[in-house]
Amino acid sequence: MDHYRSEIKFICYHHNYYLIKNWIRLHKYNFFKEYDVRYINNIYFDTNDYKAFNDNLTGLPSRLKVRYRWYGDLFSMENKKEGALEFKFRKNVYGFKKTFKVMNLNINRNSEWKDIKKKITNSLSPEYKILFKLNSEKILINRYKREYFKSKNKKIRITLDKDIQIYDQRFALKKPNLSLKNYTQNYLVVEFKFNKEDKKFINDLDINIPIKVSRNSKYINGIRSVMGR
Repeated sequence: MDHYRSEIKFICYHHNYYLIKNWIRLHKYNFFKEYDVRYINNIYFDTNDYKAFNDNLTGLPSRLKVRYRWYGDLFSMENKKEGALEFKFRKNVYGFKKTFKVMNLNINRNSEWKDIKKKITNSLSPEYKILFKLNSEKILINRYKREYFKSKNKKIRITLDKDIQIYDQRFALKKPNLSLKNYTQNYLVVEFKFNKEDKKFINDLDINIPIKVSRNSKYINGIRSVMGR
């Protein structure tokens, strides 16, 4: 498991993109580009009665989110991608995740959900196979472009997400649904991520930019988008 860590999320309008980038570039913590810009793709799983969704809305201090994540092309007919199933546990303001690599899972227009789930399940340890079975209802797929920055002291990471796309999977009984794409509102998500023991650096960060802190969740926003809520 990863270290306990916290994420402070901000949202702002898309037109503030260059303002945010300039703030990062000029900050006293000397943030540098950690990785090249890349697309992130996620399949979000939940229970039949949307437990993860409802737990987040009610702000329960302990909750779970399950997603399968891979990078690059959203769907490919040729190249098998290495992805990972993530169990994200939240306890109060801190969280940790358990990650299982899933090798050679090719998700495309001809894939079937039963085969996708079987491939994922076979990559899990026995106890997590049980947990996945309880939280394996496919709800939505999302995709967005992410930029990564890290402070020179390597205590704080900033991620900047934009161009969020959503595909509703609730009624895709056999194969992934790629025909109905729902765009969320045009906004940016800025996240500050740090380990529990490095909270003092966040306190000294001086986040002096015109954006607001938010309990933003791409999964929650995605559900609201496809449900029209």
